[in-house]
Amino acid sequence: MVARHIWLIAFAALSAAACSRSDSDAVKHDLKAAGHDLNAEAHKVGQDPDMRQAGKDLGHAAKQTGAAIKQGAAEAADKAKIAADKASADAHRAARDAKDKAEEPG
Repeated sequence: MVARHIWLIAFAALSAAACSRSDSDAVKHDLKAAGHDLNAEAHKVGQDPDMRQAGKDLGHAAKQTGAAIKQGAAEAADKAKIAADKASADAHRAARDAKDKAEEPG
């Protein structure tokens, strides 16, 4: 009984191996055809005037956004420098006032 099962399993495995070669070739052919179709469609999209214009518009918008971010960063840096200068002046003034107060006869 066990020997019969082994023969059936071996026969099924060999059958699957034989089928898998032709199935593998068919799948390979189908994937290759799908790749060619996808490449052709991508080429069509790349040649579409509307898509080209959309790409140009996107590039222009990205440049504008980059310029706005750069300007905002420069303004923020200027404000931070002003605040730091004010804090430094306030600290010097406070130190001077503390020194003057400490030197007052008491």
